[in-house]
Parts: sequence; structure tokens; C-alpha cells
Amino acid sequence: MLPVFGALLLTLPLMWSPSGTDEPTWSMSAVLIYVFTTWVGLIVLALFFGMAVRRWAYHWIDAPYAPTDDREGH
Repeated sequence: MLPVFGALLLTLPLMWSPSGTDEPTWSMSAVLIYVFTTWVGLIVLALFFGMAVRRWAYHWIDAPYAPTDDREGH
């Protein structure tokens, strides 16, 4: 779901010019700031989602939050 949301957000600058004209309404620097801010925001959302899934998975398997070494002899 997050990749689709990110693709939609990153395609928004393509629709910012008014119809019927070739003149852009936003400067290139504003578009680049938008794209990189969106990119960083998606990375942060993916980080929080990963942490939430890890906590949820450990909760459901009744394991501690720290991974353990399951090999014999250690």
C-alpha cells in the first residue's frame, strides 16, 4: 500500500501545470524540494511501519523484543 501511495505522491508534480498551457506554475526548485521531502517522508513511514510490524509479530509469537540465538551449543 505504501509504494502505491508513494507513486501517487511522486506523480503529483506532473499534474501541476494548468491545462492548455506549457508554462509551469511551480519552479523547478519547488518541485525538487517536494520530491525529496516526499521521498524522506516515505522512508520515515516505512521505518515506523517496520518497527510496528516487528513489535506486533513478537507480541503474537510470545517472544521477547530482542532476537535470540536458537543455535545449539551457544
